[in-house]
Amino acid sequence: MIVSEQAVLRFNTGAPLGGRCAAGTGRLSSQEQLKAFYPSDTRGLDIRFARLSWSDASQGRAAARFGDWLVSDDGQQTLLAVGLRPNGVTIRDPLSEQNGVLPGATVKDDPVPLEALRAAMRQYDLAHRQGRVLLALDASGSMGAAVDNGQTR
Repeated sequence: MIVSEQAVLRFNTGAPLGGRCAAGTGRLSSQEQLKAFYPSDTRGLDIRFARLSWSDASQGRAAARFGDWLVSDDGQQTLLAVGLRPNGVTIRDPLSEQNGVLPGATVKDDPVPLEALRAAMRQYDLAHRQGRVLLALDASGSMGAAVDNGQTR
């Protein structure tokens, strides 16, 4: 399955995963943990900070201060502490092999070629087509008849 490194870390340590996923019951044993896999031709997630254009002046100033904090040493260490991998920061716990991730992992960070991006978007659109599902339920008397193992159909 494809998930972020942060999701692997949170799952393995029993942290809340977000949304409707409840927190785990604690750290998983090494046999139960997910193990992160880093294909050599895979790019990392490039999570960007974006200021909304419809914010008013005070919201814009607050967003700018938050953006400045994110790239500060304190902000970068906070991102690391929650399982993100900021560029240019020495990787330490919680990004560790004990938590199922590789601290020394590297990912491609060169720009994605435009045609590759377009091809990925086409594939995404194809995978998210609308569909219909038709279910048939047989409630006839023969469904109550016993089968070989003694159960009904």
